[in-house]
Amino acid sequence: MHSEIPNQWTSIEGFARIIDAIGMIGDEVVTSPHFGRWRDGHIALLTARASGASHVRLIAEPQPDFVVRIGTDEFLYEATELLKLARRRHDEYRAALASAKLTQDDPEEHWIKADDFLTALRNRAASKSEKNYPPGCHLVIYVNVGWISSRKSFAAPLEEMFGLEALRNAVHPALETFERVNLLHRGALTTL
Repeated sequence: MHSEIPNQWTSIEGFARIIDAIGMIGDEVVTSPHFGRWRDGHIALLTARASGASHVRLIAEPQPDFVVRIGTDEFLYEATELLKLARRRHDEYRAALASAKLTQDDPEEHWIKADDFLTALRNRAASKSEKNYPPGCHLVIYVNVGWISSRKSFAAPLEEMFGLEALRNAVHPALETFERVNLLHRGALTTL
């Protein structure tokens, strides 16, 4: 699986076919030691689509993770995923496989609270800001926390739920390290 995701420039359509085909393998992807590469490819694809890029490629080096091409410009991205607090994806999927329960309801009491979301976002941004990245690198945080309980609609865009200032404050450490910080949530890219 690791070698199936190309390091060369690929059109969005071609890259989507590759990522979707690997995702069709199912549980083997999530429990594989190469899951991180597929996740980076998935985030790269979603980021490329949301930003209007024509091409994308993963980077073989440890960091950053991918590059998108928009017109004649190329943008470097480091990708990370924001999960619910204390969520461990590999353990979660292994347990689901063991019990053959592959889907779970997400009742409201399991939704992440707004304050907890901002804390988790702050922690994720801070952890990424501790590393060295090339100049001009962007950070994309894939927000994969399920439903967010807020005063606004639980499915509203992040900037409507929290306001840009609160989101910028939460990712402040990363704004010192990266050219831009982007939040990828429900297919939309919010640039801070």
